[in-house]
Amino acid sequence: MKSKYQLLTNLFIAFAVVFLISCQDGLVTEHIPQEKALNMKTTLNKLSSNIEKKKIVLPLFGHNTDTTTTIDGTKALNCSYMYVHGWSIRTYAPKNGKTTGVWADENLVTWENFSSKYGFSGVVVSSLSQYNDAQNIGFMKENIMVHVPHDFSEAFDRIDLLNDAGYYYVDEPFERGTYNTSSLRIVASMVYDLTPGKMVMGSFKWPSLPFNFPTSTYGSKYKSVLDYESNSYIMCDEYPGNYWGTTAEYWTKFSLYYGFNKHRSAWMNVTMNAPGGSGSNFSTLFIKANALGMNSVWFFAGSIDNPTTVNINEFCYAGWTKGWLRGFAEHYTIVYKCFEPNPCEFCDEGSYVPIEIIWHGDSFEVYP
Repeated sequence: MKSKYQLLTNLFIAFAVVFLISCQDGLVTEHIPQEKALNMKTTLNKLSSNIEKKKIVLPLFGHNTDTTTTIDGTKALNCSYMYVHGWSIRTYAPKNGKTTGVWADENLVTWENFSSKYGFSGVVVSSLSQYNDAQNIGFMKENIMVHVPHDFSEAFDRIDLLNDAGYYYVDEPFERGTYNTSSLRIVASMVYDLTPGKMVMGSFKWPSLPFNFPTSTYGSKYKSVLDYESNSYIMCDEYPGNYWGTTAEYWTKFSLYYGFNKHRSAWMNVTMNAPGGSGSNFSTLFIKANALGMNSVWFFAGSIDNPTTVNINEFCYAGWTKGWLRGFAEHYTIVYKCFEPNPCEFCDEGSYVPIEIIWHGDSFEVYP
């Protein structure tokens, strides 16, 4: 067993020790108790699931014939420790020319974290206090989307109060039956006359589906508003896909039917579009957004049962790989230990369990 690691010892141990000792200053250590570590048989898989997606791992085995020194300065027996080094994306930032916006309950993630940790540059607001909070956090007015009330009688007051935002969003007006053609045209005119922004409507209906059979379709109803004012746009918010097509196919249909200049952005959903879920996944949709010439996508995470930050990380990681977000990483070291009494004789790679995750406190941009 000893000879199995001799070559690794000769090649790597000197660098491993120097590297670990040199990184002691400013390290943040997350300690895993021995009793917990001993129960972790599938250690690498379990540990990797807690480390964000993109990493480069260089295994450095601490096997040698002399006593080694661990991070905390205690003496270790021969062959007891194994070190794995890599990096992990810790924060995201906006990419020039791209906007990722979010509509979310702050009970999930604060707007400040959506901005500073996850790199979102747009946010949906529904009140003056939210509008001011968003700006104080750092969201630019042109990337703030005002949710227009479902009740048409309340629309003017909100638009007039928040009259310098970038977008004014009416959610699924024909699907919900909350607005008709005339009232939507009035909203579009309000936005045009009172603000520098755009009026945007959300829809999840395939354009050729009948609205009032046989006189009109959902497509003809929305087009009658889009053609009325030049500042009117539409966003697809069909998430799981259906008989008519996947989410990505919906996006293509909307762009072809309404016009690429009118369908310039679309919604993704916090749960239904996650990889492994129904419909198109985040990565596929970012690819589709690029193909359709979009420069903004919006992430819906409000009123969703049990969303998690895993879904947000999946969205951001997919956005980073497809050129929509910047990623900033931090180096880490994982310390593994073999608890066998004679580790040089009885320990192989499968015997080591993690006892520490050490974050090095640096930050640097990484690229897909």
